[in-house]
Amino acid sequence: MEATRIAYIAGFMTGRGGFGLDRDGHEWFYFRARDLEIATAALHEWGGAVSEKVDPYMTTYKYTALGEQAAKAIADVAPYLMGVKRGRANELLAGVPA
Repeated sequence: MEATRIAYIAGFMTGRGGFGLDRDGHEWFYFRARDLEIATAALHEWGGAVSEKVDPYMTTYKYTALGEQAAKAIADVAPYLMGVKRGRANELLAGVPA
C-alpha cells in the first residue's frame, strides 16, 4: 500500500482505533471507519477481518487484525501516528510494556 494510504489509516488509528497486546502477548489492532473502502484497503494490505455495524444513525465498518497481521499493521502505521499513540506504538515495537 502506498505511504499516503497508510498515513490516512494512521489518522483513523489516532482518533477511532486502538492496538496493543492481549494477555498472552499477541498483538491486536483495530479501527472504525464510515467508509467500507478504508476498511477494505487495510484488509487487503494486512489481512484480518472487517465487520459492519448498522444503527439508525450510521453504518460503520470495523477493521480488526490479530497476531502477525496486527504486528505488521502497527509497524506500518507507527511512523504516521501522532501523540500518545505514536509513543505507544514505538514502545510496543521495541518490546517495552506499554
